[in-house]
Parts: sequence; structure tokens; C-alpha cells
Amino acid sequence: MATLKFDTNTVKNSCTTKTMPCSYTWSIAQYQCFEKLTTNSDKKSSTIHLKVVQDGEARARRIAAVYAKFYLEHSDVNGDRQFKGRHFWMGLGAFASKTVADALGHWSSAADGGALGVVYNFKLGNFWLYQDIAGWHFEYNQCSTNFSTCINQRNTNHYIPEVKKMVYDSHGAYDVLPKIRNLSASQYIKPAFDATKEFERLPSTDREQRKVEQKINLMKLANHEQREVLQKIIYQKSGFKAGLWLAEVGRGKASIPEIQMVYTSKADTDDLDFKNVAPPDIELADITKRMKWITSVADQYIKLMNNDSTRAKVEREMVKIAGWINKT
Repeated sequence: MATLKFDTNTVKNSCTTKTMPCSYTWSIAQYQCFEKLTTNSDKKSSTIHLKVVQDGEARARRIAAVYAKFYLEHSDVNGDRQFKGRHFWMGLGAFASKTVADALGHWSSAADGGALGVVYNFKLGNFWLYQDIAGWHFEYNQCSTNFSTCINQRNTNHYIPEVKKMVYDSHGAYDVLPKIRNLSASQYIKPAFDATKEFERLPSTDREQRKVEQKINLMKLANHEQREVLQKIIYQKSGFKAGLWLAEVGRGKASIPEIQMVYTSKADTDDLDFKNVAPPDIELADITKRMKWITSVADQYIKLMNNDSTRAKVEREMVKIAGWINKT
């Protein structure tokens, strides 16, 4: 349970100008991350209960919905429709979190995932990646003019007490957060959002240069999520590596899902243009091999989004995914 409290001017019929410190704006952005994973009944309460959805599959679908909303520039993430496409990674991120949800659903009735620790770690990685990446985007959308000022001041230890407690009450926080710099910026964050800002600056008629900025945004954030977040909190675990190896050699069996990216709201598709199956020799724990496949996925996503017809189809699928925002 949390109630946010802020100091206000107490003089009646008067106005005063105050500068909100970066620790406050980052606290608000982080609060929004939690709020999107909160049930509707909690949102209607006079005192805000941030009771995050606990079901891993449902939560991953909600996360996918938030990512899709950022790409689609929905108003509830402070979007601006004239800049649709600036948050390019978020589009791919929606399908990635959907893939996690599909895998968790596949494993829900199988012993393999739980026994190997794969389910636990996929839930953990998906949740903390979301807390990291969505926070940057909420901050950017609500405070883009001050983003460059505050970019290097994000740190969970500096949040206002109510939000800091929410963060550190979350599962795995004390183990995870030191590994990922307490959600502070990596080397990839500034260039990723510099590309976002440049996309906005360019006229909509300059489609080719906008595509260049989209690719920069995509690849910088892909490196951030894989190298600076997921590699450090799940893929380096020796037990998780063993579980992944068994999942990799057993892929395609009834209890183990295929390792693939599917650019639809469904778990699978027969259209090879809208899916990317990982190579047979993939070793997900190996960052070099994993990034090779991620780059292939990114290139395919770029190709789909650079064609008017296929982009329209992919965006229709994102609209469906955005509708999962109330999954429980």
C-alpha cells in the first residue's frame, strides 16, 4: 500500500514556481511502471494499493501491452501520435514480452520449466527488464525537455520513500538491483534516446533518415536490455545455464516450446516472413551467440517496418497486444 505525498504551496489564491528535482520525476516514472501492472480494483481505491499481478503469463502480457502502447503513442503513456515510430525498440519489445508470455503459458502445465528454474528466471528477467526500460520511456514522454538533465540521475536509492519501498519490496530486488546499477543509465541509454529526439526533429517526409534513427534506437536498447540487464540478472546464473541447455536441446518437445520470435499476437504463425526461429546451435546464455540471433531478429523487424504493407500488419497486431493491458 502506498500513498504519494508532495509538499504544496499553502497560501490561498497564490501561485509559486517550483523546480521538481530529478529524484521526483524518476519516482513518478517508476510509479507509473508499477501502476500499469496493477489490477483495476486497486486503481479505484482512494488509497493506492499497488498490488502487481502475480501470474507470470498475465503480467508478461500486460508488459507487452505497455510496450505496444509506447510504440503506438497511446495517451495513457503520454504518447504523441505525430511521432509514432520514435520508440522503435518498444514495438519489438512488445513481441518479445509476448513470446515470454507464450513460453510461460506453454510451461504452466509441464514439470520441466519449474524444475529447471527456467520459468522462475524468465519471470524475473521479464519483470526487471520492464521496470528498467519502461521507466526510461515514461520519464522521456512526460519530461522530454528535461530528460538530458536527469538521465544520469536515475537511481532507485534516490527515489522518494514511498516509491523506493515499492521497488525494494518487489521480488528479488536486493539481489537484482545492484547487478543492474540500481536502474541507472548504461552506455547505451543516451545514444538510444538521442536517436529518439532526432527522429522527432526530422520532418515526416524524411523517411530514410528517420529509419536510420529508428535503427540506432533499436540496436542501442537491444544491447542495453541483453548485455546490461538480462545477461547480468539471469543468463550468468550457473543453474539457469543448465536449465537453458536442456531446454535448447529439447526444444520442440511437448513440454518445451520452440525458441522463436513471432511478429503476431498469436503464439505461432505459418507465415515465415513473420517469425524468426533461433538457429539449432543457439546457446542463449552465450551473449555473443544470443546477440547474433537478436541482430537477425532486429533486421527482420526493420524489414517488416520499412514496408508500408507489412508495417500496417505488424501495427495491427500491436493494437491487439495493447488490448492486454488489463490481463489478470
